[in-house]
Amino acid sequence: MIPSYSPDEIEFIARKLRDKLSASQIANALSRERGSEVTRNMIIGIVHRDRTLREIGFWANPGGRPTGEAAQIKPAKKLKPASSPRKSAVIPLSAKVKRMEPAVPAIRSADYDAASRHVPLADLSRFECRWAVNDAAKGEDHLFCGHPSVLDSPYCAHHALRSVGRGTEGERRADDLLRKVAA
Repeated sequence: MIPSYSPDEIEFIARKLRDKLSASQIANALSRERGSEVTRNMIIGIVHRDRTLREIGFWANPGGRPTGEAAQIKPAKKLKPASSPRKSAVIPLSAKVKRMEPAVPAIRSADYDAASRHVPLADLSRFECRWAVNDAAKGEDHLFCGHPSVLDSPYCAHHALRSVGRGTEGERRADDLLRKVAA
């Protein structure tokens, strides 16, 4: 709801601005006068939107910048590292890259799907695998794996690996070539 102000309220705000009251003080006074809550931000908004109020402005410094001693710019402190960087953290370019293999034992996909729990979607809990394990005909229930899912994944470890795939023939050849170059 956009608040509207009567000409009397605009004049009330103008008087308070001339009396050098802050936006919070004006809001409190107008709230008492009006009988309904007026916030500091509402006062700031009307002062910026209304030409006559904008010309009066708030008595404080423009932009809320400090004056006097607080306004003087002090030179920044020179920062020093807590300790010298460790040389052991740097990996040389000639280091051999070891390919990480999945911790899931190799098992045929069909055998794994056959051993799944075959749970309807409505019966799955939040942390159970949501990999569909059947080809449901029209009107039949879709069944899902139901094994415990891996952290931050809707799938168990086996189905998380299957969801990524092995890539195309060209991608697999490129992986082999990179392994040879790294060796």
